[in-house]
Amino acid sequence: MRRIPNVIKEYYFKKFSQYKDTPKGVDWADLYSQYMRFEYIYKFLENYLYKKPKIKILDVGCGYGAFYDFISTKVSTKVFEYYGVDLVANMIKKAQERFPNIKENLFIGEFLELSFEKRSFDVVIASGIFNVKSDLETKDFYEYIKEVIIKMYRISEFGIIFNTLSPSVNYKESHLFYPDFQEFFDFLYKGLSRDITIITSYPLWELTYKVNRENNGK
Repeated sequence: MRRIPNVIKEYYFKKFSQYKDTPKGVDWADLYSQYMRFEYIYKFLENYLYKKPKIKILDVGCGYGAFYDFISTKVSTKVFEYYGVDLVANMIKKAQERFPNIKENLFIGEFLELSFEKRSFDVVIASGIFNVKSDLETKDFYEYIKEVIIKMYRISEFGIIFNTLSPSVNYKESHLFYPDFQEFFDFLYKGLSRDITIITSYPLWELTYKVNRENNGK
């Protein structure tokens, strides 16, 4: 399990070294597909935005801060406080350079090893970090991402939002992870919350999940 973050870190370090702070630098095809994912995360995020005068959002795998850039065009930064964490130091340094106003809220490190209080954030999000397993065994990567999701849920007050690749694709690539839908849904439903919403109605082979804390965050 300890090898997994290093494999992921190396994969994204190479991408970012080649393509810098662009969608390809975090392994997206283009700005259009990157922003489409963000749109559907934001659709869910809107459910939480005004539950407090200012909600705290943690972006796990925040890269160079693309989602912060995106959400800042959607809603005033007065209503949310953004935090981000990423394995790749160069990505965080670029995010700090691009957005000096949130510099102190951006952290370098492995999410599972960082210390956060229970319910430290109102909403915890992740986009794309559960897609690339590289040369890791599927079962090992699956156990790893379940640990990440459990921690995301534990430190959230209202709930979590994230996406995965769909298992119902036309073809599969060996370095990507396609969670079995029933098995993955059972993990969420039985282990975390029965209050789950899933969006599949957008033209990418992906699913976007919102997992609310039951009776708290609806």
